[in-house]
Amino acid sequence: MIPVVLVVHARPVHTVRVLACLRANRVPLILAFADGARGPADVAGVEATRALLRALDWREVRLVERSEKRGLGRSILDAGCRRSCGLHHVGGRPGLRARHVRVVVRRV
Repeated sequence: MIPVVLVVHARPVHTVRVLACLRANRVPLILAFADGARGPADVAGVEATRALLRALDWREVRLVERSEKRGLGRSILDAGCRRSCGLHHVGGRPGLRARHVRVVVRRV
């Protein structure tokens, strides 16, 4: 079983599209990490995105909700790689040592 790490913020429309693709591909487990709002303008989008993940009933979701906005880079390292894959120092530099690890970042 290879889980998918999903880093979300305040984009419920994008999250719906991603979840539809994950469902079509029968993903066994979703590890979701949701940053907090950057400011008052983001609060509604953050809550809507989190509500989508909380309501998911076709797959197990482990949702981590943060109160602060950490940013994509820190979220990938702290949430995705360190927690689920294991981040190790290789040759004095941080690096991943795990099988079946694939990080895909696409800005929309």
